[in-house]
Amino acid sequence: MLKQHNYMIQFPVVLRAGRIKKSNVPFHQHPGTELVLIVEGMCRVEVENQILEGSQGTLFVLPAKVPHNQISNRLHTLCIVFLADNIVFDESPRTIQISENSKICRWIEDLVELYLPGKKATNRSLEGLLLAVTESLRHLEQQDREQSLLHPALENACNYIKNNLTDSLNLSSLARSVHVSNSHLSSLFKNSFGCGAVRYQQNLRMEKARDLLPNPYLSVQSIAERCGYEDSNYFIRLFRQHHGIPPNKWRERHQNQTDKNYFIEYSA
Repeated sequence: MLKQHNYMIQFPVVLRAGRIKKSNVPFHQHPGTELVLIVEGMCRVEVENQILEGSQGTLFVLPAKVPHNQISNRLHTLCIVFLADNIVFDESPRTIQISENSKICRWIEDLVELYLPGKKATNRSLEGLLLAVTESLRHLEQQDREQSLLHPALENACNYIKNNLTDSLNLSSLARSVHVSNSHLSSLFKNSFGCGAVRYQQNLRMEKARDLLPNPYLSVQSIAERCGYEDSNYFIRLFRQHHGIPPNKWRERHQNQTDKNYFIEYSA
């Protein structure tokens, strides 16, 4: 069980999980909260007088015991239905956009695969994966809320860096594009993130590298290039500076992490 702010909270319980490939689905409801991740296609969901829309990488959050439908064509989704205290996860209807290479997508995929008939997955392993998913979603939404409070110029600069992560960063060009001076933009970054724009980009690149490293089919060279580093040796040195170990050691430690239990302790 988890302890959070003097409350004892049970692990979320998986009721069902599956890979769905179908078009329109009439109004229906589930006994637990449902997460629907679009792998391919586009979808519209009507729930509680709202219309939610999404495409590849969109995650729908649909509350328990609330009718909803699905309007789509050639849709491929991963679905999880679970029970959890609302303190553990907010089940209000909404969409969350997730990066294609995000660890969240991998964990959802792993959970669905482990749930399939014939798999010898324990309830605890399923609960651990689901907890990792819900906690990461909470963190992602918190980051989005914090970014929405940023100075408009800083928000635009952050979005540019995220959308052009492999490009070399020119602070002067970036400042001109968001209509502020170099010094003002540098101050905005340091006041909000405690670092400059270049270090901010580097932190995002290292985060992307961490997400990619558990994939055994990607070489360190390939990951370096996907993170914006043509020189893999330079990438390895930066990664070691950031994490204290080289990328191959990080991969060894984390490659099988999704097969382990995830326990998170919250201090009161």
